[in-house]
Amino acid sequence: MSLTKSLFKATVVSVSTLEVISLLGLRRSVESHRVFWDQESQRVGAFRYLALGDSAAQAVGSFDPRKGYVYQLKQSLEAEVEGGVSCTNLSISGATARSVLEDQLNALDLKAFDLVTLGVGGNDVLKNSVDSFAVDFFDLLSRLPKGSFVSNIPYFGGRVRRPKKVMAMNDVVYRCVADTGMHLVDLYSVTKDCNSMLAYSADLFHPNAKGYGLWRYAFWKEIGPWLKVYLMESGARCARKA
Repeated sequence: MSLTKSLFKATVVSVSTLEVISLLGLRRSVESHRVFWDQESQRVGAFRYLALGDSAAQAVGSFDPRKGYVYQLKQSLEAEVEGGVSCTNLSISGATARSVLEDQLNALDLKAFDLVTLGVGGNDVLKNSVDSFAVDFFDLLSRLPKGSFVSNIPYFGGRVRRPKKVMAMNDVVYRCVADTGMHLVDLYSVTKDCNSMLAYSADLFHPNAKGYGLWRYAFWKEIGPWLKVYLMESGARCARKA
């Protein structure tokens, strides 16, 4: 065997080994991230933020849950709000629109929160039909407080490419958001415009820390202007930092 072929084979084996290690790390992060968020939810703050959704809200894909979009949003809120921010993250890896409704909203007083975000739909693309998603998503949004921030389904630029189904399901998202009085977070456009394989984790499905920065940008683009108005309203439970 030539030296070139030997080096090529060694490189392929090394890359494959790194991929396996990275994928195993992602699997372990599902549990470690859940523990992190359980602990984080115990922190007290004047401003109360509730995050609902799937593995993306858990920050799976980033080995540090603080690099996920939910924690980044918490940091952005803390920069604006007096008295601290409490973040209750009830998201569950593998969640669909129906399971968010059934598993994340049980006995929950949604009126106790100043801000609610929802990011779900990726697993519906993989598991459910457009018609069933339409029913489930409308039922879910009907339970959320008006004015919650709801993302559409992101652009899948990694290994999962189902553009027609994603677009059809996003049409459902647009109708449901309009019919229920929610704020739309256009995650699809942001992730498509800035699509890069460097923004994905080892499984080429979940975002990595860089990718979650795009998600934070998409959400904050809508939340930031709303927050300034909200904090000035009478009856707001907290104040804006001077």
